[in-house]
Amino acid sequence: MPDELNNTNAPTAEQIRATLLAELATERAALTVAAEELLTAELAAIPESLRALVPDVTTAEKLAWIRKAKAAQPQTVPATDQRRPTNNPPPPDVASLSPIARIAAGYNKN
Repeated sequence: MPDELNNTNAPTAEQIRATLLAELATERAALTVAAEELLTAELAAIPESLRALVPDVTTAEKLAWIRKAKAAQPQTVPATDQRRPTNNPPPPDVASLSPIARIAAGYNKN
């Protein structure tokens, strides 16, 4: 039984840690390449004139910013009245005018 505990072929904690770190580094490199390819595809869909608006941050933050910008719906502006504006003031209420203002209003009528 003591021979089983002292097995020299068993990996040490440092060897296991190094193996796991190497696997994680490989996975991270693959994910980084995939994220860069996704970012390139997303940037290709953006018009050239608007690409300068994308902030200069990490790849993940750029992807999040682009998705948030795509989700924002542009507000539509209602159509405006194309006629020329009139400059006619409303007629004064003659009942509320003073007597002199009533006389003046009567002379101004054409």
